[in-house]
Amino acid sequence: MLQGPARSIHSLRPEPCACSGRDPLPPAHLPVKSACTPSHAGCKLIPYANTPGRKARNVPMTQNSPKRGEFFLLRPDATRGGRGHGVVFANEDALLTPPRMIIRPREGGFPPLMEKPLLIHNPKEGDPPEDLEGGMSGYWLVSERLQRVLAAVDPDGFAFRECDYRLADGSAGSLYYLCDVVRVLDALDEHASKLFIDLSDEFPAGKFYDLTGGGSLAFRKDVVGQAHAFKTPYSGRLVFCDRLMRDAIWDAGIGGPAQSRGLWFEDAADC
Repeated sequence: MLQGPARSIHSLRPEPCACSGRDPLPPAHLPVKSACTPSHAGCKLIPYANTPGRKARNVPMTQNSPKRGEFFLLRPDATRGGRGHGVVFANEDALLTPPRMIIRPREGGFPPLMEKPLLIHNPKEGDPPEDLEGGMSGYWLVSERLQRVLAAVDPDGFAFRECDYRLADGSAGSLYYLCDVVRVLDALDEHASKLFIDLSDEFPAGKFYDLTGGGSLAFRKDVVGQAHAFKTPYSGRLVFCDRLMRDAIWDAGIGGPAQSRGLWFEDAADC
């Protein structure tokens, strides 16, 4: 059980909205919010009280309350439309470590690689890659200029492997890297945050931070320390970064409010 002082608990989840025809709980990887709110006409709320292991935390303002503009979720932009990127692995099988079905080890980072990752852009599969793409055998794919910013701002937070990136005609393309966020911090202040926490032995760490219905997150500064990018043990592959990291990326001309260049930042205080 989660420990802490007495608090108000709102164990509620939205039912699919008849007026919108959409499930208000989107897939976790999509950076969109619930389509419905408690006041939305045609919607109603169902208590989670009878759902074992499902907890919702909604707490009063504290000294460490979530603050807008302080921390962000960083992920590939799934809202930009189009076909997505058309980069495919040409030698993925040679880089696998059986019995893993993807290159990335369960513990993160990179296994010993006998070859340089060979990536080819296939126009039939999709568009050329932007500065950040996902879905590369468990890794991000990042451009050279983004790699430089990430490594400069937080050199201990990331691991990279240079790729041999080729265009469809076999000629060399721009320099790209496989990237993994390797820092894991148990930094979420659960007592000051609003989110759903799934408690179950089915999760490797015994619980899971579920943000599919939205959340408002606060982080413990004493745990974050000088880190600028990290994951938590209970949020899967979600990556969090601070404002310094976001601003450094934007200042380098990579993305921004008008054009994402493949990067989606979502304020952790209102996600």
